[in-house]
Amino acid sequence: MTMNAAEWVEQTLQLALAKNASDIHMEPFEEGYQVRFRIDGQLVFMADIPSCDTGVVQRIKVLAGIDIAERRLPQDGSFHLGAGGMDVDIRVSTLPTLYGEKVVMRLLRYQSQIHELGELGMEEKDLERLLWLLEAPQGLLLVTGATGSGKTTTLYAMLRHLVKTRVSVTSLEDPIESRVPGVSQVQINDRAGLTFARGLRAVLRQDPNVIMVGEIRDEETAEIAVRASLTGHLVLSTLHTMDARGAFLRLVEFGISPKLVSAGVIGILSQKLVGVRCEYCKGSGNERLCSTCHGTGLQGRRGVFHLTVMNDELSTQFVEGLKRERSMNFSFESPEWLYGGDEHGTVTSTMEERALARALLFADGWTNELWVSVDCRSSFNEETMWQSGTEIIRQIDSGD
Repeated sequence: MTMNAAEWVEQTLQLALAKNASDIHMEPFEEGYQVRFRIDGQLVFMADIPSCDTGVVQRIKVLAGIDIAERRLPQDGSFHLGAGGMDVDIRVSTLPTLYGEKVVMRLLRYQSQIHELGELGMEEKDLERLLWLLEAPQGLLLVTGATGSGKTTTLYAMLRHLVKTRVSVTSLEDPIESRVPGVSQVQINDRAGLTFARGLRAVLRQDPNVIMVGEIRDEETAEIAVRASLTGHLVLSTLHTMDARGAFLRLVEFGISPKLVSAGVIGILSQKLVGVRCEYCKGSGNERLCSTCHGTGLQGRRGVFHLTVMNDELSTQFVEGLKRERSMNFSFESPEWLYGGDEHGTVTSTMEERALARALLFADGWTNELWVSVDCRSSFNEETMWQSGTEIIRQIDSGD
């Protein structure tokens, strides 16, 4: 490495932003560090750093406000990059390993443009029902999905829609990723004592109509959010669960009674980002040589959504299911949403793509290593929809 540590860190961050990477991984091995970017959900190799160039790690720790002398314990820090046309918050995590400290940097970009709800790619049916839920005077509306699945983007789109109405909207965020005109945005600061729970209590004294809580992280926040949703407030938030069942169970694990959960929750939007096959190397067999997708075979991602709207029947199923200790066996609704045709009942390739994505998203056998192909097999039929995700993948791979 010919450049100094400060230059290397700056150029690496610029490259990661240019390639739309979400994370930078610096992994120590016997010969030195391996640097990889997470792009469209895939880890892509970028460079090797000789073991003698340890100044890079020290530079990152200095920027993040981390103790450079401490190498035995995991540490967390952050810094903001606002020069050179960049506007990004960087969360830094270090972990002591056999050959040194592993460093992971998460890039949290400031979103200058907030999407409309109609631009997110939801089915028309789900979009209509979501808009209906956002008109509710009170209730808890949750967005669920894995880390990096676009939950914050969806919440911002909801806020953008809500500020068009005559309501008071306040958000609690960590971090604030975009400025939303008409919304009173609060930056959470755990070090200063401003937690989600404390901020939520304060917001409730501000006469809000709508409250957005960036994430329900603990029992206290969960309890306040649920009770707020029952006392005349529309509460929007996220949970790190994969589906509606997981969201309900997580709230119960937080100590909220099943009856309160079923009374407060009005809807759960489950979502995931799935990769789109690279148009440049598709079908060529030369994916590893493609400079556009860096050999991953993917170029960009799209959202896959499923909205569960609560009603008395589903609430009863949930409460009774927990009483019988069979909470994982209740079904929110029939799988009709997985599949659909045009007005003549025929299946188009676009619908096959959508159905495949949804089947893989919510099938048993959840995986992050999925991509959506726009040229699904012609044999892909309705019967396939009800098979497990693993079986669907096997059929596609074998050409059955």
